Amino acid sequence: MEILNIKIEYRKNNESNKQALDHIAYLLMKYKDADDLADIHHLKYLIDQTYKSKQRALQLYKDLYNKIPRYKYIDKINFLSEK
Repeated sequence: MEILNIKIEYRKNNESNKQALDHIAYLLMKYKDADDLADIHHLKYLIDQTYKSKQRALQLYKDLYNKIPRYKYIDKINFLSEK
């Protein structure tokens, strides 16, 4: 998936913050599935470390968890709630 590719390239330092955030902006326009959007916003937060990105990812994961309580969602909620 494209999200994983961005994460790998960013961590290998093959992409700058701006390049990674540009890719993320593209993905936010491309994907409409709530699960994908939550993952994209979470990745955005990991890169830009902004309160807005964190809150958006957190809210999306909470909404998803309320619909279908999956461990993945609660794990991300806990992570985003700690910082």
